[in-house]
Amino acid sequence: MFHFTLFVKLSFFLTFNARIDSLQQSIRSTLRESILKKFEEAFKCCRELQLLILLFNHCNSSLIFGYKLFCLNISIVSIYLALRLFPVHPLISSCCLYIGVYTMVGFVIIYDKAFVIPQKVEDVKAEMIVALKSNCDMGLLDRIRLEKQLRSIRDVGVKCGNFSTLERYSSLVFLHFVITSIASLLVSSE
Repeated sequence: MFHFTLFVKLSFFLTFNARIDSLQQSIRSTLRESILKKFEEAFKCCRELQLLILLFNHCNSSLIFGYKLFCLNISIVSIYLALRLFPVHPLISSCCLYIGVYTMVGFVIIYDKAFVIPQKVEDVKAEMIVALKSNCDMGLLDRIRLEKQLRSIRDVGVKCGNFSTLERYSSLVFLHFVITSIASLLVSSE
């Protein structure tokens, strides 16, 4: 069951990123063709992606937070035990090291696609605004209306709990916390 939920989350991130990439391609092709209908379809797609992220966050933010805490605890304890037990039990130490590194890297790899979602949404909105401003065939009122609609779409990302959003620096913060916790445990146990 656990692997199934990770698979569902990973497939959601991959699907979301694929839709964002196709939307960016559509916007870039719109620069050459000035069609109001394409902009409205792109806006609807942005709004739908925003709602999908909000629904995903509502259902999975607590699970992601729990999984992050699980990975933090397992990584810290396993790597600490591996370093402490290495002189006495090298085989057990190597198993603990494998488990610790596997869970630490596993979190970063599984949620790697979620880390880029906020930046991609911002990029798509910026490209759409640039395309709107560079399109001379569109009327001023249509351009202002579409720009206001685009600005009404909130910048959303995948939530980790109810208080934190997974962003590009989240993996570095995760790795930094694991490494500093292991170092402080080693220093305090000596």
